[in-house]
Amino acid sequence: MNLHREIILDPAAYRERQARLIRLGAIPRPSLTATRRSPKPNVPNAVFKTAWRLLDSFCIERSEDDIPTIKEIRHAVCAHYNMSLVDLIASRRTRAVVRPRQVAYYLAKTHTGASLPMIGREFAGKDHTTILHGVRLISKLIETDPKIRADVRSIETDLGLR
Repeated sequence: MNLHREIILDPAAYRERQARLIRLGAIPRPSLTATRRSPKPNVPNAVFKTAWRLLDSFCIERSEDDIPTIKEIRHAVCAHYNMSLVDLIASRRTRAVVRPRQVAYYLAKTHTGASLPMIGREFAGKDHTTILHGVRLISKLIETDPKIRADVRSIETDLGLR
């Protein structure tokens, strides 16, 4: 499901999601236009979309053919490394956050068949080269680092891939 297209084409869904985000405090309340006919968001559309993607990422959907979704992979990685989804997606670059994020990139690429740009969009708009670097790095580390190899195998088992 393409959230960008759904938000633009379905005004009812846009208003419902905006209301949820306002209730959660993720975005401020909209201001009314001069004619007071309809609310006009006072936040950029990109901010709204990013906030909604974070909210939407807490909903896990299982694909029909038992291939894990990127959302499932993100949740499994967060559970394995005992971290929040916000930390996994955020732009922080500490090793404690970057390595699990790169493991998630690797698992998403190897098990979902998603393109690098698509995986990047699921991780708060990361560039496809960032995803490629993470996939290549984890591929090398699986060969040399038993801890990373065990982590990846454990997450694959949790996802029902082994």
